[in-house]
Amino acid sequence: MVVKTERNDSLALYEALRQLGLTEGEAQLYVVSLKIGPHPLGQLATKLGISRPNIYKLIKGLENKGLAALPSGGKLKRFSVASPSLVAELLDKKEENDKKMRNSFSSLLPDLLSKYQRGDLPSHVRIYQGRGQYIGAFFGMLDEGKDGLDFFGNVDDFLNLIDLDDQQEYLRERVKRGLTSRTLTLAGPNADRIAASDKENERETRILSGMNPFKASFHFFADKVIFWQPENLLAIRIEDDVVTTMMKSVFDYLWFQAERPSTSNFIL
Repeated sequence: MVVKTERNDSLALYEALRQLGLTEGEAQLYVVSLKIGPHPLGQLATKLGISRPNIYKLIKGLENKGLAALPSGGKLKRFSVASPSLVAELLDKKEENDKKMRNSFSSLLPDLLSKYQRGDLPSHVRIYQGRGQYIGAFFGMLDEGKDGLDFFGNVDDFLNLIDLDDQQEYLRERVKRGLTSRTLTLAGPNADRIAASDKENERETRILSGMNPFKASFHFFADKVIFWQPENLLAIRIEDDVVTTMMKSVFDYLWFQAERPSTSNFIL
């Protein structure tokens, strides 16, 4: 029980550090160093299975993020990290900034969509209405998602409109074509179900908490975004690299705020 608790604590700390923008290596170094205390660099490098030059790079990364302090003018012989209380302070500050960003984006999106609906770029926008077109747009992504297909939104409301047979056919075809997927969703029964089959379906699912419930969602792939409005069986497909870059940036930002499912196999 103690070992399991320690592993859960390490995982929670690791995820918090990743949310702060640390690389995987920097987060691992912080967690390991906190656990074993001040240690010679050679032993830390051995513990992490990396070379001494790379351990210096990771330490410098932690210093730049305010989570380590290097002696001025002196040779670093033993390394230790800043207190976890500083991690908590940085998370609080980040949460405040995240809230401002979400509010700002929420106010921007309706205006953005209204501009496209007015036909500013009619050759790059297509609207799908009704069940047949809705499903057609869903399967149509497979022909264009050369670098993968990523989803953000309420997976329960989205999948409730797609028959299980269609879902399975879509997954088989996506895997057959070698298209990976990231799914960033609100919590719900379908979120837990699809997360359990992530490995076999070449997908990674993360659960986003702390947001007000909503029904809409979007996929992005290549230079395209499809917004899904399930209540009216409406899909809006926008082909625009500027818009797609913005949505991908929002997605990536929130991706590191989200939680991995409890089935995560992370081991310190």
